[in-house]
Amino acid sequence: PGGELRAEFRARVALGLARVTSAGARTAACVLHKGVIREIVRALTGSALDRSKPALGEIVEVSRTPQGEWVLGSRGSNPAGLEEEAA
Repeated sequence: PGGELRAEFRARVALGLARVTSAGARTAACVLHKGVIREIVRALTGSALDRSKPALGEIVEVSRTPQGEWVLGSRGSNPAGLEEEAA
């Protein structure tokens, strides 16, 4: 009751996200509250996280593909299977 309207929250998060994405950096590490993380993932990927995500202290990675699409999870340049070979 009396809290921020969802539309206002989304606009506030979008403004902060625009500042981060327009900064010219290739990577960014952000420490955020659960609701902000969920909104950023939704805004970038178009998909909502499961309601239980992120868990307390969980790291959420969102990466941009060479085609410009945002995807949940990291995407590296290592060949497929490299991590399994190292284990």
